[in-house]
Amino acid sequence: MPVIQKSTVFEAKTVTTTSPWIDVADAESLSLSIKAASIASGNGVFVLQGTIVDGTPAAADIHDLMLIDNLSNTNTQTPTRVVSKTLSSNVGAILFLDGFVAKALKRVRVTVTVTTDGSYSAYLFAKRQAN
Repeated sequence: MPVIQKSTVFEAKTVTTTSPWIDVADAESLSLSIKAASIASGNGVFVLQGTIVDGTPAAADIHDLMLIDNLSNTNTQTPTRVVSKTLSSNVGAILFLDGFVAKALKRVRVTVTVTTDGSYSAYLFAKRQAN
């Protein structure tokens, strides 16, 4: 039976931040929940990076991942894929990683680039088989 594991990537960051690497080697699927608070005029840009390399990856082994954005669209449209997600108001968003890609990854990390103000948080959800 599958289980969903939640990892707090970072919370209430007010400066540009890159998380440590998170092990996702046995994940069947991944989703990223992000949120912004205390924004007056700025924004935060979130990027999920991944690697298929064990150990410390070289720069060439780190890739920005295309995420499926939970945008409103009609049933005839294909999923919207984004390489980054910008939050410019006090809101949240959920992004999904294609299952095929998630199964190939060893580790991921999240970066938020903060412009002028705001507080930003990120949470990763991994679907895994229970032991």
